[in-house]
Amino acid sequence: MKIRQGFISNSSSSSFIVAFPKIPKNQNELQTMLFGDKESYGTPWQNWPAQQVASTV
Repeated sequence: MKIRQGFISNSSSSSFIVAFPKIPKNQNELQTMLFGDKESYGTPWQNWPAQQVASTV
């Protein structure tokens, strides 16, 4: 993971912080923390399987 300090004027990347009440023990626990019992996450234009999103995080 890259950590940058200061202003980057020409950067096209974005960063975010994800906070959890505890450290997840595995991918399934992370998926439950993020999505509960939902099988997918998405927008009106695109859906992603919750398992895929959890494995990426």
